[in-house]
Amino acid sequence: MRWFANHSPHRSSGLGSKALSTTSLIKRPRATNGAGVFEKEHKADITERMAEQQDQDGDTLKQFNLLQYRTIRQELYNQLTDEQRSAYEVKAAETNEAYKALPEKSTIFE
Repeated sequence: MRWFANHSPHRSSGLGSKALSTTSLIKRPRATNGAGVFEKEHKADITERMAEQQDQDGDTLKQFNLLQYRTIRQELYNQLTDEQRSAYEVKAAETNEAYKALPEKSTIFE
């Protein structure tokens, strides 16, 4: 590992360079929840509503965009009925189970 890190063509030299490690190269996907699945399916609606809210307020500060985005996402998610929310929770559980499953042999070397 150390030899490869020292002789790699991708090695960046300098004070801020980091050594390669196996944990930095391989990252598992994070688990998700119902609100995360809802966000992926309704991203355009959330950004559209965020733009409308910024136009009304006359505020386009970049530092508050993430906070606004999360607030609007949570408001829209809370407006759903219990059946709709449970459907998103089921989709999230299926996604999380797929993350835990081992890859198929045909896709390992791709």
